[in-house]
Amino acid sequence: MSNSVEQSSGPLPAFLGNGLSFLKRQQRDWKITVLRTSLDKLAYQMVFPYLSIYIVALGAGI
Repeated sequence: MSNSVEQSSGPLPAFLGNGLSFLKRQQRDWKITVLRTSLDKLAYQMVFPYLSIYIVALGAGI
């Protein structure tokens, strides 16, 4: 039973290592674009649900 746990956890570190090496091989411009896009998407997803409340708080009438 413990063998199956050890075998299933084995590929995960290799997968992370491959992902990190992939990121290291990319050019700086690509990394910046990915970071900006990710942060923009995260901020939009955090703000959008509350956008109508914010607009009303600024004084817009419904």
